[in-house]
Amino acid sequence: IWARLAEAGVEVTLRTGVTGVLADSARVLGVRLASGERERADVVVANVDAAALYGRLLPDRRRLRRIAGLGRSSSAFLLLAGVEGRTNGLAHHSVVFSADYRREFADIFERRRPPEDPTVYVGCSAVDDPSQAPAGAENWVILVNVPARDPLRWPMSPFAYRDLILERLAARGHDLSGRLRFVDLFTPADLRDRYGAWGGAIYGAALDGPLAPFRRPGNRGPRRGLYLVGGCAHPGGGLPLVTLGGHIVASLVEEDFPLRKDARRRPVRECR
Repeated sequence: IWARLAEAGVEVTLRTGVTGVLADSARVLGVRLASGERERADVVVANVDAAALYGRLLPDRRRLRRIAGLGRSSSAFLLLAGVEGRTNGLAHHSVVFSADYRREFADIFERRRPPEDPTVYVGCSAVDDPSQAPAGAENWVILVNVPARDPLRWPMSPFAYRDLILERLAARGHDLSGRLRFVDLFTPADLRDRYGAWGGAIYGAALDGPLAPFRRPGNRGPRRGLYLVGGCAHPGGGLPLVTLGGHIVASLVEEDFPLRKDARRRPVRECR
């Protein structure tokens, strides 16, 4: 992939924070980096949370109020576990369902607390590719849906909730007692602090129903040359929809900034 990017004239800059989108009243002018350097650009594609874009990078109170009025989507709580031994019959992907879906989602969206009886997803890539884990061990990713809220405001600590999840798994036939080499936790606070997710929300605003994709922030931003992509923008979250959103944005850029046949492509810079 790096060779393909180089062929396309893309310069990838790693560990470079963007602190602002530069723009006048009509169009974008580029981005401001954490170093203070300014990168000039006719096109800026933002894959950050729309709330972060309109709240911090390119402040827009009207759009931010609209997003805030919709409320946050759910977040995730992950256990990244090293498990001793191999588990007979374990699939690459497994789901252990809650006994009461309504109560689970009422906990998340109404009571704003981690579900007492969560649906638990277990992923273990070592099932199909043993090289993904040390010999004689497995790599478990254990995920549950939780509210997009700082864990400091939960009724129990993240460590206590870890233990609850492990107890639920054990009660449903996945007892890891004595098999855990380590367990690392990933909380909504990590999503918020590492990736700028709005309160730790995975999908930005909370939207459902058949018209949800059309209520998300549009792929064209409020300035010429600004585009939004990712799970918070149209058409929505999840790899298929995010990929489709990337295709839509590429088509919009090509439509809005057509290249003349004799024009040379300007270098593209990608900041991560």
